[in-house]
Amino acid sequence: MVCARDAGEFVPYGEAILRASDEHRQPIFVMIDEGQLFSATKKRKGEVGAASDIVNDFVGRGRKRALDVFITALRYTGTLHRSIFSNKNLSLIGCQEDPTVWSALAPQFKASRIEFTDLNGLAPGEFFCFSRRGVEKVKMPMAGALRKVAPRAKAVRRALPANFRQWDMAMREIDTPRLHALADPELVGLLGAVAGLSSQQMTTGITALEDELAGR
Repeated sequence: MVCARDAGEFVPYGEAILRASDEHRQPIFVMIDEGQLFSATKKRKGEVGAASDIVNDFVGRGRKRALDVFITALRYTGTLHRSIFSNKNLSLIGCQEDPTVWSALAPQFKASRIEFTDLNGLAPGEFFCFSRRGVEKVKMPMAGALRKVAPRAKAVRRALPANFRQWDMAMREIDTPRLHALADPELVGLLGAVAGLSSQQMTTGITALEDELAGR
């Protein structure tokens, strides 16, 4: 295991892996965590471009070299090069807490009738797996192993805004672009359903949102 904190540090390790796979032609499994640091959606120059080219070589020519790659990324489609998706065998999508990413994921779940609430309800180690057989919910074996060593989390009661003053204070802490995104009625309804807000809380929150947008 090696630590590459950015694309520049990743390049020599990536080049060494490519040389080893070319010379030895033996099964190699490479796992890249935080893949968005070493890949880019478009052609780039410099260290990011070099790292992205290496990752694209991993996924594009890896089969002929007995090289398997597993990549994790924070943002699903918005941070990785398209060739990674065109050459993949499996896709694992875990718990999503930000409803704004659903628009990028929704087309893939359309046929399966899986909604954002299903993704939001996934437990640690649970994923929706996309393969040639379709989509299915899976639980990774490591989830059981982690349970033995991970401290049990204490249940915390959610404190959601209940009146206009609380909503107003919450809205002030949100940047303007995100506030404009929250102005979408469908998104507001989805967020309210996920959070379990009452109709009174929803009405007060919408009023505070409109007031804050007007003030800005």
